[in-house]
Amino acid sequence: MTRLKSLRFRFPDSPEFLAEAWRLRLKFSPDGLGWDVPSGDPTEFDSFDLDAVHVGVTARDRLVGYWRLLDTAGPCLLKAQLPGLPEDWALPRSSRLWQASRFAVRPHHPDGREIGRMLVREAMACGRDLGAERLVAVAQPPLERFLRRHGLAVERVAGPVTVARDAGGRDIRAVLISWETGLVPLADAPPAERRAA
Repeated sequence: MTRLKSLRFRFPDSPEFLAEAWRLRLKFSPDGLGWDVPSGDPTEFDSFDLDAVHVGVTARDRLVGYWRLLDTAGPCLLKAQLPGLPEDWALPRSSRLWQASRFAVRPHHPDGREIGRMLVREAMACGRDLGAERLVAVAQPPLERFLRRHGLAVERVAGPVTVARDAGGRDIRAVLISWETGLVPLADAPPAERRAA
């Protein structure tokens, strides 16, 4: 297995990792594919990146996994009324509740499963360090299943609902999920090595 490291960063402290995150999200971010969120080309960027805490996993100093955390007391995706989201999916404004979005793992990476596990562990630890008691996400059902498979007590708050259609005309379905940051997920996995960016 390749040596993997986890990291956290904010804009503009690590522009090289944020640029890699935009490219990775463009290739594979299942909670954003097909949604009408303003972004640049050839990267996947939106204004929420400026206020977010970014969590990543690197292999040989290249970003291979990514997740973004947004304080719901400030600007976040649910408050921006993404197309297709019901109005009753509004969140309370609280720094004890952070939104996780844009989960992405480099496609076909041989360590993909471990990268996903490390992202979950690091996002949970980061949330706790930020004072968050819960994380919430608008996610397609495969991400919900992934989190449950790896030991998180995920609560489905709402959904599924159709949020958009993909290029082939198929419905893109999403659910609103929530989980506590105080849980210790993935106890069977080896501890991740962390580095500051």
